[in-house]
Amino acid sequence: MNNQKINSMSYENRVKQLTNGILLASGLYDKNFNLITNKITRASINQYKNHISYVIFPQKCKRGVLTNMFLFCSSLIGVVFPDGTEFIEESAFESCSSLTDIIIPEGVTVISYQAFRNCNSLKQISLPNSLKCIYMDAFSYCDDLTTIEIPDNVSYLGSNVFSGCENLTSIKLSRNLRSIPDYCFERCQSLKSIEIPESVKYVGLYAFKKCSSLESVQFPANLQTIDAGAFYDCGSLKEITIPNSCTVIEAHAFCNCISLQKVTLPEISLNIKADAFKKCPCLGQLTVSDSVAKTI
Repeated sequence: MNNQKINSMSYENRVKQLTNGILLASGLYDKNFNLITNKITRASINQYKNHISYVIFPQKCKRGVLTNMFLFCSSLIGVVFPDGTEFIEESAFESCSSLTDIIIPEGVTVISYQAFRNCNSLKQISLPNSLKCIYMDAFSYCDDLTTIEIPDNVSYLGSNVFSGCENLTSIKLSRNLRSIPDYCFERCQSLKSIEIPESVKYVGLYAFKKCSSLESVQFPANLQTIDAGAFYDCGSLKEITIPNSCTVIEAHAFCNCISLQKVTLPEISLNIKADAFKKCPCLGQLTVSDSVAKTI
């Protein structure tokens, strides 16, 4: 085997540890770091799909990881990306059920839809500062993911990005995020608090639906819309303050928040749609000004 040194890889230290100080050449490896093949092609990946544990990309692969490239590679544990990787295409690592952590290198600007969907052993992921867009379902149903920090260059998240991440407890959102998309954190049942950045003006449909442990939400001063069902069935939420900038709370936005006790509404015109606070049996204090148009 050619144990050629690979230079300047973000995964380098980890590879050193796993290989007792030896950096391996590019190729597909089994769980014991035996080289399966040095050809990283669709044909070789399909041929050895059930035996691939580690992938080391050659430096000449400068662009990105292609659509469905490692889809259902259930034995895949680790990936070393080449310098200069620009994108990870749709479903590139979808349902890689043994993948536990991954470092996306600097230079990547786009993570496409379903790229890591259903990687249900993924515990940690490091995102680069170069990242700008994370598309729909990119990390949905990553059951073991506990924390995520989204770099400040990210201005766009697709719908359902972290939907079904049941063990996600900590989220730091980009300060340049324009909206919280539909179903973004649906069923993140371990999430206890969220600070929504000042750049956000819109919280989408069912964005935090069934976040059953969510106790605290800090809304930004520039928020304009809380869409339908945004916090539906958040059973641990106790108190919220809607900022003065908000003009509409859509239907069922806080429906079935069974622990909600206090809501402070802004002293400006606010349109509260039907059933926005339906089935909130503990709601004992709702401060509403005369200018608020309400149907609660």
